[in-house]
Amino acid sequence: MSGDYDRYISGAVIPVVATAAAERLRRRIIDVVGSVIETNSIRMAGNLLHCQLKNLPPELNNPECMAEIAHLLFDFIQGSFPTRKRPIPFILNVLHKPTDSDHTTTVLGYAPIYQLERHIEVDTRDGDRVTETHNQELRLQFGPVFREAAKASDARDSLVNNVLDTSIVQIPLTAFSGFLESVYLKLKSVEDDLITVDEQEEQRERERAEERRRVEEEEERAWRDDLPEDIETSDDEGPLGSPTAKERERARERVERPKVRKRRRLVKRGTKRRPPSEPEAEAEAEAEAEREREGEREEVQVDGAGDTPVEGEGEREREAPPASGPEGDEGEREGERVGERVAESVSDEESRDLI
Repeated sequence: MSGDYDRYISGAVIPVVATAAAERLRRRIIDVVGSVIETNSIRMAGNLLHCQLKNLPPELNNPECMAEIAHLLFDFIQGSFPTRKRPIPFILNVLHKPTDSDHTTTVLGYAPIYQLERHIEVDTRDGDRVTETHNQELRLQFGPVFREAAKASDARDSLVNNVLDTSIVQIPLTAFSGFLESVYLKLKSVEDDLITVDEQEEQRERERAEERRRVEEEEERAWRDDLPEDIETSDDEGPLGSPTAKERERARERVERPKVRKRRRLVKRGTKRRPPSEPEAEAEAEAEAEREREGEREEVQVDGAGDTPVEGEGEREREAPPASGPEGDEGEREGERVGERVAESVSDEESRDLI
């Protein structure tokens, strides 16, 4: 029996017996692990396992099958936590002790050691931020209940003291569910501690950001206080940075400037003429009528150049009103047409200006 103890303590892992019965047991254990996932209760899984193992047939009540059970459960416990906890493989074997009627099976294994890796950003003397990696070993310490159970299971064996000294625990199957729960709770407390540490680090980062923002606001306030008063405010309209009346007027001019430029271009090109005023239009119409009358007189003089005028006849012609006839009617009609053209040109200019 001591040889078996030596073999287990040395760390040799017993391979699982490849039999149909062992495979059936493996499926049952997987079902138990599945119930742990569904119920999230290590205590319930341990109790179910304890009930199943008590009803095992004799051919399955052997160290190989029990070792497989233990490995499956502890693999699940390790896999249910974040990857930043990197568990160091530990030895967990199950011994069959037919001499103990109350405890037919004893779990024997090394206490698991978990390597906790934390990445912390720290400030250097130069003001840079670097990441430091801190490794922390977590050794699970089991309570006095398990130690007393381990002593009571084989108090006559001299290896018990060595087991306790080397962090190897020997637990009866009746306390196996409590053992699993203690492992789970210990890991859970470590997880909560790490979460608390992360939250504290985030809180410190927020405080540093708030401090930087406050310093920047104080520097900006001091810079504004150093400015002259006539620069800080203009036209009594708001502090520095707000649009003043002059700035708004300049912005309005910039918006209206394209329209002014377009109008000037049109005036230069002659496509948009200024309409004449009423006095100018009347003077232009009278001048045009006068020019027409002068032209008519010249034509009359040219036609009557061969006749010798009688004395006093020219004066009578000038004093007499214009004779009614084809020539007089034609002159009046020509004057009316000139007046109509002038009026039409004025009305066209006014309409274009309105458009």
